[in-house]
Parts: sequence; structure tokens; C-alpha cells
Amino acid sequence: MGGFVSRQSDRVDQAALVSLVLVCSLSGPAQPVYADALGDLVGGVGQVLTGVFAIPLEIFQGTVNGPPILGTVGGALSGTVHAVGSTLGGVLQVAKSIVPLASSLLPFLPLFL
Repeated sequence: MGGFVSRQSDRVDQAALVSLVLVCSLSGPAQPVYADALGDLVGGVGQVLTGVFAIPLEIFQGTVNGPPILGTVGGALSGTVHAVGSTLGGVLQVAKSIVPLASSLLPFLPLFL
């Protein structure tokens, strides 16, 4: 009976080892900090560019879809609000992403800078 218990505990140990190897092999590598910051940087630049083109786009949509004069004025006001919001949001997102990027790139800067 002692041999049966020993073989059973060996199987449990082998199963635990196989499970541990399987879990470790299926989990991917950790994502570096700068990857999230780079995504924020690209998203922020996209928001800034969207803010730049918001006024002409809203004016065009207001003119085409509404009464010409009232639609143009309404589009200009709506475009201004969207432009300020998108540009401000994009600038803040870019500023938020610069700190992690700078800290990860700091070791690569020459000493004389």
C-alpha cells in the first residue's frame, strides 16, 4: 500500500508541474509601460488634429443640412465648441503620455544634454 501512495503523490506532483508550465507558457509577456504611453500620445495627436478640422467640418455640415445662413452660424459655434474640447483633451492626453516616455527614454540620452 505504501507504493500506491507514493505513485499517487508522484502523479499529483507531475500534474502540478504540468499545470504550472502550461499556465506560465500561456501567459504572454508583460506590456512595457511605454506602450501605453505611446498609445496615449498617438490618441492625443489624433484628438488635436480632429480639433483643428472640427470648425470647417461643422460649418459645412450646418450649411448643407440646415438653412444656409443659420446653419452656417450654428455650425461655426458648434465647431468652435468641438474644436476647443478636442484640442484641449488632446493636449492633456499628450502631456500625460510624455512623462512615462521621457522616463523610459532617459537612459538613452547622451550625458552632455
